[in-house]
Amino acid sequence: MNTKATYDHLNPQTYMKAWKHGDSSIFVVKKGFDDVGRERNTKRFAGIKDYHTIRAGSISGNTEDFEYFFEPLKEYVVKLDDSKLEDPLDMNLKFYRFDEWSISDLKGNIVSDEMKQSLYSTILLRTRKDIEVNWDRQYENYWNSTHNEIKSAILATDTHLLNAVKRDDLIKFMVSLEWRTKPYHPVLQNALDSVFRDSFFEIDFKLIKIPEEERLFPFLETVYDEYAHSYILKLYRHFHKGTGLIMDEVKRFINETTLVFFKGSC
Repeated sequence: MNTKATYDHLNPQTYMKAWKHGDSSIFVVKKGFDDVGRERNTKRFAGIKDYHTIRAGSISGNTEDFEYFFEPLKEYVVKLDDSKLEDPLDMNLKFYRFDEWSISDLKGNIVSDEMKQSLYSTILLRTRKDIEVNWDRQYENYWNSTHNEIKSAILATDTHLLNAVKRDDLIKFMVSLEWRTKPYHPVLQNALDSVFRDSFFEIDFKLIKIPEEERLFPFLETVYDEYAHSYILKLYRHFHKGTGLIMDEVKRFINETTLVFFKGSC
């Protein structure tokens, strides 16, 4: 899927625009400083490039993703530990050991180190960005119409309390924001701890540090963090399809809570 959605906002623009001036600028003041701060555009602030992008090696992908990622290897023979790697799923699971892969052409000639590195780079360039695309379509870029509908409803009433317009959409938006990054949502934390419990793997993934130069993002410091990030991406894919843990929580809020707007007086 080709898209321009590469900068993923962890604090949505819809939130930051409450303080905007001009087209879409805000002033950002560092904690502990007493000055006017630095002017920043909300389009390129409080986010991370490609944060919700799925790439080779991620546990959040599916069979279609893996076939696409490893398509550049279709004309090669790949081996690891003297066994062929032919299934894209196996390639994905063992992608972290790419340095150990033996890659040869169909005539049995081992490729050069330069060619192997080129194949590695080509594979990493093949990505899936549907999570951020769907977020843009359903929330980020759709917010103006949602805001206008809410504003019109509030202005049209003479009462101080109004049942929330676009209630379900607002709940989806608010709940889903809690799952986007660290600190991990309690439900997510419990699910991860259950999967990575010490007694099963006989190792504590939280203690396995990833070298700085190999980290996907600077704050994903451990193997636990990296797997957690991949799992979050998987949950967001489910969420955009109306299923999974995030949507389960959304449904609980929809069924068990009341959301109203309070209209103050000036």
